Amino acid sequence: MPWAMKEPSTLDETRDRLERRAVEFSKGEAFQYSIFDPAEEEIFGGVGLHPRTVAGCLEIGYWIRADQLSRGFATEAARELALEALRLPGVDRVQIDCDPANIRSPTDS
Repeated sequence: MPWAMKEPSTLDETRDRLERRAVEFSKGEAFQYSIFDPAEEEIFGGVGLHPRTVAGCLEIGYWIRADQLSRGFATEAARELALEALRLPGVDRVQIDCDPANIRSPTDS
């Protein structure tokens, strides 16, 4: 996630990133969602669909806050997003790639 390497972002950078995401969503180019706690007061992570490979295929990307790992949020979000992706016109495949060098973040527990 290139944007995460520049955190913390300025307010203007964050606003610009969110505006770009909204335009992509409205055009059906990419779809980004936030993962909230059950009360919808805290962001626990994010998940999205991205056209990165061949036509008709969307890739799932996600991140989960380190203190919320191993609680099933990524699994639930990826499952629901995959089902929704396959309902989109022209989408017949959804994939998620894993880099073996991507080591899981440590938790506080």
